[in-house]
Amino acid sequence: MSNREKIEKYFNGELNPYELEQLLREIQSNAALSKLYLEYQTAIQSIQEAGKATLKDRLDSIGKQIDKRKQIKKAFISAIVILGFGFSIYLYIDYSKNIKEESPGTLEPKPEKQLEIALIDSLNVTDSLQVDQLKESKERIAYQQSKEVQSPTSNNEKYDKLYNEFYTPFRDESLEPSARGDIDTDPIMKFKQLYWNEKYFEATIAYERLQEAAKNNDNLKFQYAMCLLEIKSYKLAESELHHIVKNENTRYYEEAQYYLALVLIKNQKVKMPKMILDEISNNNLNPYRIMAKSILKKL
Repeated sequence: MSNREKIEKYFNGELNPYELEQLLREIQSNAALSKLYLEYQTAIQSIQEAGKATLKDRLDSIGKQIDKRKQIKKAFISAIVILGFGFSIYLYIDYSKNIKEESPGTLEPKPEKQLEIALIDSLNVTDSLQVDQLKESKERIAYQQSKEVQSPTSNNEKYDKLYNEFYTPFRDESLEPSARGDIDTDPIMKFKQLYWNEKYFEATIAYERLQEAAKNNDNLKFQYAMCLLEIKSYKLAESELHHIVKNENTRYYEEAQYYLALVLIKNQKVKMPKMILDEISNNNLNPYRIMAKSILKKL
């Protein structure tokens, strides 16, 4: 696997724990790979920022186009109504003149005129923005008032916004490493210190080097999951948090629940986080109760 493929898989969250550990080690020791990682990270951030700006401009443009079309259609509909009204008067007058010569009967209703609705499609905004077809009313010749502009990334943006709004790095005094340990000789102590110093990338490397017994410790696993969130390895973070919440007696169970709900939203899995957040919001003793209710209102 080439360096470029490794980096792409990393940013797509497609690496398994073993591959992630290997890559993190290589980045530390391989200058070319480290440089490529930084280039990708910078490029992705630039693309995201440019995409948001372009999307906003494009949506403004589309909104103006739709408003213009609405005005044209309203004028066209008004003209049809006026013509129809005038034609009805003409028919009534003509009918009145000939009513004595004709047997009584009812006028056959004229077929209802239908107005074709223009289709707005193929409007590209970064990743191909598409605008839904405007629907034709069956009972009257008019446009529906609500027209929704959608894109394949609209839900992604909604979930990203929710995640960014409610996510904050976990900081608690209980995680501050004890001064009694020797960081140089104690790998667990080193991991905790790196986490406390907010060196999340280095902390993930330190965690991967721990013995399996230490990795199975839910408290350390929770800190590791927080590191993964910070380095944007969301799928792996989701997996680790899933493991932690299986044990309700674990020290950071409530915290793991909340962050699991957030990362599931980030990964566009909405059904399960709704259940988790509902459980949190119904627990008066849960410290994340208010935030859970706020997220549920916005989902």
